[in-house]
Amino acid sequence: MAEGIDERWTMTPNARLRLAERREIHLPPDVALEALLGFDRHQNGWLWRATEHAVSVRTDPAPVVVVKCLRSAAEGVAEMRFGAEHVGAALIHFCWVLRIPIPRQAQKEIRITDQGVTLVMSQMIEGPRLHLASVNANGLRPKAPTPS
Repeated sequence: MAEGIDERWTMTPNARLRLAERREIHLPPDVALEALLGFDRHQNGWLWRATEHAVSVRTDPAPVVVVKCLRSAAEGVAEMRFGAEHVGAALIHFCWVLRIPIPRQAQKEIRITDQGVTLVMSQMIEGPRLHLASVNANGLRPKAPTPS
């Protein structure tokens, strides 16, 4: 290795680029309710037909989204609890309806917090180098000329 060059930061000539991509889509509770109702309608459920919807998020003991609604006047208030798996399916359906792109190969994680629901997507992207940096056969940049 040439003097003064930190080998951790030099490029290998034929190595491929590896980039880590991470995206988050955060939905506050009222928008998460919209996603859950849209998914329920798509699944031909009863929840979207109910009235007076109210949503809350509970994180203890397990994180869930709680929807309270009036199913009918005779039955009174109904309470539905949705875990991360159901909320995740609703969020992905919601993004599909709104045409928000979600990479298929990305790892997906659902986080339910007091502030709402977050869909976290992460993936590694590999591709060829563009070879825009000056690199010689040893993987080193040529030495800059010294001013005279």
